[in-house]
Amino acid sequence: LMHFLRRELGCECHGVDVSPLAVEGIQKADGIFPQCADVRDADYGPASFDLIVMVDVIEHVDDPVSVMNRVFELLKPGGIVYIHTLNQKSLIYRAALAGAGASRALHPFVERLYIDFHPYYFDRPSLNRLVTGSGFTIKRRYDQELDMRTISYSFIIKTGLLFFYAAQKLMKDKTTQTIIAAKR
Repeated sequence: LMHFLRRELGCECHGVDVSPLAVEGIQKADGIFPQCADVRDADYGPASFDLIVMVDVIEHVDDPVSVMNRVFELLKPGGIVYIHTLNQKSLIYRAALAGAGASRALHPFVERLYIDFHPYYFDRPSLNRLVTGSGFTIKRRYDQELDMRTISYSFIIKTGLLFFYAAQKLMKDKTTQTIIAAKR
């Protein structure tokens, strides 16, 4: 994403990650400025950014409220935060957790969804509260399914996922959720 924003839109891109390995990968790209830090400790002043993108981040942090408060501080007035994370209340997650105890075949799938370094999980209302409670106004909300092309599981598991996707469509609780919000 940073490469696209830099090359196609001419954005100055900065990256912050607690993983030295992730930052090392970013450093190999020209024109992108990474920091190996927690966003709360990153060396940026208030109102430094127009856009902050958090894809599969918020579920990994130890204190989502303090992270969102720092994101609010880092954004310029009217700045945008883009957050993408799992939806804990989706049918597929509930079924996977229930089925994991009954079938060893589901363990790899469940471990991918519920891994140890996810201290927090969010459903629609809890993510909305986190974002609005930090001073943001939600502009758009998208709920999506996992892309079947990126799932490397057997045909049987993929076929089962299609059943859950159809049921979730009726329930309006999809597997992942994205919020685009603006700093008030």
